[in-house]
Formats: sequence, structure tokens, C-alpha cells
Amino acid sequence: MPIPVHPLASLKTALAARLRGDTDLRALIGDAVHETLPIEARAPFVTFGDARLRDIGGVNAPQTEIELELVAITRERATLDILDLASGVEKALGEPLPLLPGHVLVLLELRDTRIRHDPERAAGRASIRLKAIVEPA
Repeated sequence: MPIPVHPLASLKTALAARLRGDTDLRALIGDAVHETLPIEARAPFVTFGDARLRDIGGVNAPQTEIELELVAITRERATLDILDLASGVEKALGEPLPLLPGHVLVLLELRDTRIRHDPERAAGRASIRLKAIVEPA
């Protein structure tokens, strides 16, 4: 019996594909969407941040709620640069909902976006928090 795909892995795979496939976002970052914060990465890029999962039951199938952070980094501290990148990420994740391998995405919701400047890296940073609800396919 094959091991089922973990809901978080499924969600990350689908979101990364959606981000890499968006024409407008690709103009800003190319295909620079990373699973983890790369040590030597050159900005601009998007990476996955922290995640929290919890079982929330479900009527017809077990459901998992996933809170996931996407982190967008620009090479400049200019607010407009990071706002453009954050907006590009948010737009790319809009309707229709992405298809997940091995799961069904019931809900994808933008929780909030936080913008800050990283003086050590002389970079802008947007933390985009998402809420997703997934269930097995």
C-alpha cells in the first residue's frame, strides 16, 4: 500500500506550481520559489515559512486546517518593491483554487500580510499568512 501524500506537502507542491506558473509573478522573480530559505539565494524570491496543522474533523471526509506562511524577499528596502511582490503572490493565489496531488483544497484564504524591512540584509520582507482546509481526494 503506497504512503499517502501528506496534506502539507500536497499544498506546498500545488502553491509552488501556481506561483511559478503566474506570468506577472514570473516577471518579478523568475522561477525563484523555494521550499526553504536558501542560504545563498539572491533576492527577489519567495519561500515557504512556518506552518501549523490541525485536524478539524469534517462531515464527509477528515479535514486538515493548515496555516502556512509564504515569505517574499526583495533586494531593495523600498516599500513599493515589496508591496509589488506581495501583491503578485496574492494575485497568483486567487481563484480558481489550485489542484492538490492526493487531496482536495476546500478553502484557501489570505489571513494577513505583514511588511517589514530587514536592515541586516538591506532587503524588504513580506510575510503572507494563508489558511487552507484540505481533505483526502
